[in-house]
Amino acid sequence: MASRIGAFGYSIKKVGRADNFTYPQTAVFFQPKCDGVAVRLAKQLGVPTKPLPGGTGPCQLYVIVGPAHGPGE
Repeated sequence: MASRIGAFGYSIKKVGRADNFTYPQTAVFFQPKCDGVAVRLAKQLGVPTKPLPGGTGPCQLYVIVGPAHGPGE
């Protein structure tokens, strides 16, 4: 997934394992002021967006990868 996101031109700061493996699907999580870029990335990946509470720092997106269900995931 990180390679796929990088191929779209996004800067990737960190790749790591989730704190749990119960996420039902892949999604792009975003801070309130980052909704435009979050929606663009989510459309490129074919996944939903989910807002994070608060967030006043630099615009950062988090892509949480859920179980694979087909090509590209």
